[in-house]
Amino acid sequence: MVRDHDGAVQVFPNGTITTLANLSKQFAYATVDVRVSYGEDLDRVMILLSNLGAEMEADARWHDVLMAPLEVGGVEALAGTYAVVQIKFRTRPLSQGRVASELRKRVVQTMVAHRIRPYAR
Repeated sequence: MVRDHDGAVQVFPNGTITTLANLSKQFAYATVDVRVSYGEDLDRVMILLSNLGAEMEADARWHDVLMAPLEVGGVEALAGTYAVVQIKFRTRPLSQGRVASELRKRVVQTMVAHRIRPYAR
C-alpha cells in the first residue's frame, strides 16, 4: 500500500509492482520551470535567479533543508512566446514540495521587482 499526494491509499496486489520511485531517501530535487519572454536578457535573468537562490540559502528558515546551491540549468525549452529556464535545489527528502513553493514565490517577486515578463502578448 502507498498513500498518494492527495492522501488516498493505493493498494497493489503482491507481485504487480516492478518499478517504484522513492522520493524519501537521501535527497530530492525541488524543480521549477521559469517562463521568460524572448525579449528579455536571458543572461540577466539567470544571474537574478542565481542571486535569488543564494538569498534563499542564506535564509535561516531554509538552511537545514537545502543541500546544495541552486542550479540554474539554462534554457531548457522554447515555446511560442517564451523560453523556459529550469532551476532546482537539492533538498532533504520530502521537503521538495515546500521548497519549490517558496522558490516559485521568490521567482515571482524577483520578476515583478525587475520588470521581467514571463511571456509576450
